[in-house]
Amino acid sequence: MSPEMRFDVEFGTQRSEARRKSKASMRILIVGDMMGASAAQAPPVDRRPVVGINVDTFDDVFARFTPSVALPALGQRAPLAFEALDDFHPDRLFEKAEIFDRLRSLRQRLQNPSTFGAAADELRSE
Repeated sequence: MSPEMRFDVEFGTQRSEARRKSKASMRILIVGDMMGASAAQAPPVDRRPVVGINVDTFDDVFARFTPSVALPALGQRAPLAFEALDDFHPDRLFEKAEIFDRLRSLRQRLQNPSTFGAAADELRSE
């Protein structure tokens, strides 16, 4: 006697929970001091501009503010400026940050057969 195989497939509508009837988008208010200035240099709160932002204007507004930070690294300040949200990605940080200049150069030399030997010797000597 052979084993019996059965397949059951059903099609129909699946009821989901009721959707929101309003087509209005969600709104968020962010309040903060993003000037990067000291309290003595900043104008009073009631004189600071309100900046409207949405998904279409985010990149332009972000670029206009140009957030930056100076990190202490190897006994000096290493400035990092951000012009777009993608600048926070680790690969972009590695490409742009001066602190990685030597590492990027060493990596390039290790990938080139004509400069590999000298770069490898430099690595071994450290």
